[in-house]
Amino acid sequence: MLKHLPLIVGLGLGLVSCDQSPDIPPIADFEVPPLRNTMFEIDALNRAIEPILRDETQTQTVASTALSMQRWVNDGSWGLYMAAPEFFGDPEQFSEYLSWLQAGTNQLVEAAEAGDLTGIRNGFIRAQQSCTACHKRFQPNI
Repeated sequence: MLKHLPLIVGLGLGLVSCDQSPDIPPIADFEVPPLRNTMFEIDALNRAIEPILRDETQTQTVASTALSMQRWVNDGSWGLYMAAPEFFGDPEQFSEYLSWLQAGTNQLVEAAEAGDLTGIRNGFIRAQQSCTACHKRFQPNI
């Protein structure tokens, strides 16, 4: 599920290792909704970017990581979530939050590629605010 684990570890943000012995059953043996996977990926990328977003020597790493995040932000799972019978929210409002996330991520990518630390910070904050606002409103529990 965490396809970006090598990136996180490579950035010195290693995760606590888990015992993977065959005697221990998996924590979850159910199908994870597609949007939940997408959000896990975005969260992992956010955690990789956050500690280096003000480091001018890391702008290319931020750009590369932000490009990965941009792909997840534009993933089809967002539409699948809104089309699911379990979706209990206002599609227009949800789409607005998603647009906010996409705009913040796009700003983050552009600023990182340009080496603009202020733009990187602003794009990152904008993306984070969209997540907070959406989860507060929709509380999808995913």
